[in-house]
Amino acid sequence: MNGGEVANDRQNTGDSHARVDSVVDALADAAGARPRVVAEPGFVRAEIDVTPSVIERWGQVLAALDRGDTYGLTDTGHGQVAWVRLVTPGVDGGAS
Repeated sequence: MNGGEVANDRQNTGDSHARVDSVVDALADAAGARPRVVAEPGFVRAEIDVTPSVIERWGQVLAALDRGDTYGLTDTGHGQVAWVRLVTPGVDGGAS
């Protein structure tokens, strides 16, 4: 992790496409916009830009982020990005 990231780690078992979709959908509902989703072998990462409207809904956004295995904030130089990472053992990516 670099100096611009703050994260919370938690491992869960039983990850699946349905879990990934559920967390991505919860983040979209909370943030009011569809997150960017990156699927890699073994995990999926969803991220949203932290905008004034996202800050107004921060409690809902945090609740959605907390459903993942790891989540945090990254400073990008142009603002902040809130992200959530879901471990998907045996699944090559996941979000639909």
